[in-house]
Amino acid sequence: MFKIALKDILRDRAFLVALIIFIIVSIAFIVAAAVQVSPSDLQLPVRYSSFGVTNFYRDKWFYLLSFAGIGLVVLVAHTLIAARLYAQKSRDLGIAFIWLGLGIIATSYFTVFALFKVVSLSQ
Repeated sequence: MFKIALKDILRDRAFLVALIIFIIVSIAFIVAAAVQVSPSDLQLPVRYSSFGVTNFYRDKWFYLLSFAGIGLVVLVAHTLIAARLYAQKSRDLGIAFIWLGLGIIATSYFTVFALFKVVSLSQ
């Protein structure tokens, strides 16, 4: 069943192009997020809340690697789910799910790099 679905995906040019674009953008996000992390002995601001006693919550520098991990999880999960939707439901639903994943990566990009700007101020 997996071989049949893979052959169908490789034949469908629109789905394959959307999938390749998603994979390239996701890998670019993962690499860019991982490169921005720099080791430091300082506690870095990683979260903001207006409801707590302190507005900025601090943590170790390796906490920032989890943002690259989020990109990896989105890449793997959305690729597998989109392929499954393509094989079992419909082509259009699979393509729509890929574009949804691309929107998630784009939103993550703006959020993560805004956070990295705040972190760079404290170093």
